[in-house]
Amino acid sequence: MPIILGIILILGAWIAYQKRKSERNSKKNSKIFWDKENQSNLVRKKDLSTLSYITIPYDSLPFKETGDIELAQIQKQLYELREQKIVNLSHITNTDLKLEYGIANLNLLSSYDQNFTNLIRLLNKWANLLYEKGEKQQAANVLEFALSIGSDISSSYTLLAKLYLEFDRKEEISSLITRAMELQTILKDSILDQLYKMYGKEEE
Repeated sequence: MPIILGIILILGAWIAYQKRKSERNSKKNSKIFWDKENQSNLVRKKDLSTLSYITIPYDSLPFKETGDIELAQIQKQLYELREQKIVNLSHITNTDLKLEYGIANLNLLSSYDQNFTNLIRLLNKWANLLYEKGEKQQAANVLEFALSIGSDISSSYTLLAKLYLEFDRKEEISSLITRAMELQTILKDSILDQLYKMYGKEEE
């Protein structure tokens, strides 16, 4: 009985210690965050010309006249992005954006990033529709562009890997794995797991 009581006391002390440690870390992290946030709100507006703007290669992507309403709508929406500025900022927090470019630019930067999100979603829909129609090489071209600009949509990765298998170009899935390793998304592990399975080996 004394042994059991001792174990209970030790366990209780350990739990209390871990709780206090967690609370201290939480307070510390919160202070760091708010200090950084307050600092970012004081940064003046900066030049945005150095951003990595994305240009849609309309001449090399498989745009065409079509009677398919859904396909036509996707192409129309992509053409409407021609006049928009597009930047992939999905890996940067709002606080870091304000620190780098100033709080006055935040709404503008958010619109650039939203344009990027719209672009990769449209490209994914377009590629899937082309694949369903049997236009596989065109679908691959769309997906290769989408991934080259940083798309993190998992189905874009898996469909392109599926196409490489159908093209008997299995070795190119390894390049998709390398690209996926650089993603900064909560879906990264899931994407890699699917690609490894399609490549025919377990994750190392």
